[in-house]
Amino acid sequence: MAQRKRSTARLADWVRDREYRRQLHRAPINMPVEVEVGGRRIAARIADLSSGGFRVEAEGAIGDERPVRLLRQGRALAVEIRWIEDDQLGGVFVDAAAVPQW
Repeated sequence: MAQRKRSTARLADWVRDREYRRQLHRAPINMPVEVEVGGRRIAARIADLSSGGFRVEAEGAIGDERPVRLLRQGRALAVEIRWIEDDQLGGVFVDAAAVPQW
């Protein structure tokens, strides 16, 4: 019973967070990046940016392996991955001041 309540609470938190992210203005972009997961690299692109983070579309399934890193021109970006669904992921910039230096 206690585990069911925790699962329900996590689901409610996830829904609230997702609804909040959707309210932020998104700027579409097409910036090539790579997703590194489990020792392999997948070609991808940052599809949109918002003040709350970014969304990436990869050219293949990302999978469940960890850690996941986002690379731009071979350099790891200071990001925190928040969600992964099939061939997409989203996250936030750890150091937003470094974004224009890409």
